[in-house]
Amino acid sequence: MKPRLKLPGIPPARRRAAGLLLTVLGATCGALGGAASNPVSPATLPPIRSLSPCRVTILEPKGTEVLLGTIRLKAGAVCPEGTGVAEVFFLVDGEPAVLAKKSPYDGRFDAGDSLSERRVEARLTDTQGRVSSAVVITPGSRLRETVRVVGTPIDRVELSVSVTDAAGRPVHGLTRDDFVVTEKGREQRIETVRPETRPLSIAVLVDVSSSVRDFWPRLQQAAPAFARTLSPEDVAKVVAFSGPAYMIQDFTRDPEAIAASLAGFRRWGGGTSLYDTLAAVGVELAWARGGRQAVILLSDGIDTLSRIDPARLRDYLRRTDVTVDTLLMATKEAKRSPGFSHSRRAIERLCRDTGGTVRVLEDFDGMERAFRALGADFQDRYYIAYHSDLAGRKSGWRSIKVGARRPGLVVRTRAGVIDRRDIAFGLTEDLRHGDAAARRQAADWLGKMRAPGTADALLEALDDRAPQVRAAAAVALGRLREVRAIPATLAMLTGRDNGLSVAAGEALMTFGPAAVPDLAGVLAGRSEDGDEDAQVRILEVLANIGDGTALDAITRAAQPIPAMTAARDGEERERMARRRRAEPRVRSWALWALGRLGRAESLSVLEKGSLDSDPDVSDAGESGLEAVLENAAREGRLLVWAAQPPNGEMLVRLVERDLGEETPGETNARGRAFVQAMGGPEPTADLLDRIASTLPPAAKEQAADLATRLRPAAAALPAPARDP
Repeated sequence: MKPRLKLPGIPPARRRAAGLLLTVLGATCGALGGAASNPVSPATLPPIRSLSPCRVTILEPKGTEVLLGTIRLKAGAVCPEGTGVAEVFFLVDGEPAVLAKKSPYDGRFDAGDSLSERRVEARLTDTQGRVSSAVVITPGSRLRETVRVVGTPIDRVELSVSVTDAAGRPVHGLTRDDFVVTEKGREQRIETVRPETRPLSIAVLVDVSSSVRDFWPRLQQAAPAFARTLSPEDVAKVVAFSGPAYMIQDFTRDPEAIAASLAGFRRWGGGTSLYDTLAAVGVELAWARGGRQAVILLSDGIDTLSRIDPARLRDYLRRTDVTVDTLLMATKEAKRSPGFSHSRRAIERLCRDTGGTVRVLEDFDGMERAFRALGADFQDRYYIAYHSDLAGRKSGWRSIKVGARRPGLVVRTRAGVIDRRDIAFGLTEDLRHGDAAARRQAADWLGKMRAPGTADALLEALDDRAPQVRAAAAVALGRLREVRAIPATLAMLTGRDNGLSVAAGEALMTFGPAAVPDLAGVLAGRSEDGDEDAQVRILEVLANIGDGTALDAITRAAQPIPAMTAARDGEERERMARRRRAEPRVRSWALWALGRLGRAESLSVLEKGSLDSDPDVSDAGESGLEAVLENAAREGRLLVWAAQPPNGEMLVRLVERDLGEETPGETNARGRAFVQAMGGPEPTADLLDRIASTLPPAAKEQAADLATRLRPAAAALPAPARDP
């Protein structure tokens, strides 16, 4: 359970600014997961409460979906009689997403255009203010975590070339003397011509929006048939997309695996984020795979949701060696669409620039034949290499033409090349010189690439004039574990910009233990200043990092503020007053954080907090106690801890608080939360018996009495409810 406190005392103007910035970030910041259709300010988050008996389950998205574009968040809830649901609050990567106050508990959310792993949490608050939660971790694209070394000099151009006769049949046996290559009209000296044998990585990108659902049965036959045309070194994967994207099948050589994955897919419908998905998949292929890379796009070409336009998509893919081939489903419905002709022209130009083709399917009958033809074309190609005499002298796009000296032959390859073709270099240039949207997109993708110079460019972007770019750069540097970014990211976390603090928190959590010393130091300083919001944000990050070295800093924040001497001046009086006002909220968060750390050493502090007169503090202390006891029981450390005399006496006190004045066979109002955390009545009774010899006489007698009271009820007590 990950509770959130209200942010009391924040001026209305600042609340409005926070909500506005979340909306701005959502419009342009896919690295943060975007904004919900009904964005929620952190000021509306529910306060800490005890664990709800209601069970919440995330129905959408599933744990197998790659989130992309506009997605649906949906949860189901079941409550015992006498309890109802007040609201279900969704967070994506810790960012407020959707607030649903009645069934169905759902809403739309813009997940951006990044194929990153995402953490989706549904947090239920019942009618008594208690909280229950469920979490789904969705998969991301599998970019390699190592530097991809590009060994090709910038002046060496490598082409994959298709040659056919007038009837479309492949032509074999050609040599260097049969080809002529020109670059910007200047003939180039060909060094190598041979049959194409480089291994091929193919992404089959399938449109599953409402308009093209009927083709699916044919695709189930066509895609495995295509996979059978591949050579033993080639691999293919299948990605479906409408608004979101779905990894149907990761890279494989097995046609049967592709067939089985297609047979299990059921997620049709919605709009289409064609350009966004194609850009993300193409960039991933270019960076994470060696050899040849190709995308086969199966779509009607209609795009309704993308933020990337065709020109930017083409610019990205021109910087790669990815070939895009399209099977364009020109159905009657598609042709009636007002955007069909424009989309078709954009796709045709993209395929031509990358060396691919557009095959138009008037109906679905020719799909398998088209797939087989593509497979044969990939296998019957020539590899041509030459050193350009224009490289380094002509910046930007350099057009290429490859012709055959024999008459009647049709030659096809990519239409040009860009100096420094490595996609990371191009994205770094976009980060430094592009418009705000391009800079934000570049920061997001560079966070997945461990390329030389990437970190330096992202560090510069922390000072970008656009907040969405600064936010994306912080998240990207966190993914890269670039510790030089920690101080600036921490300043962003504790600043006055609520939207940027969300990004900074996500980034610092990915740094992990490396960020703990800086976080702990700033936490102590902000405690002295009484900066309530900054302390809460730091405590949340420390709790999510979960490193034991933060225990001392969090424990200090959980303690009551000691009595203060009289202030010497007005400034000091104001600072002391701020500390007093912040104390309940900060202590509540610190006690929750101790519960998240799950260390038995914090039980005494949590027990004191659970007895505090402030209800939020005491609720947080009780929740923390339950979490630590459950963690110790799960890891088998509870007996070792309880066998130490002071701890054993505390255990007796906690069980006594659970049982209260109830008689055997009955349950008190607390619901025996501590007993349930320790495994239930019978294991708790056994534990009391085993530590009895270590207890003082009075506590020993009390332990025996409690064990007796627990056992008659053990068989009748229902199993403890747990969050999904």
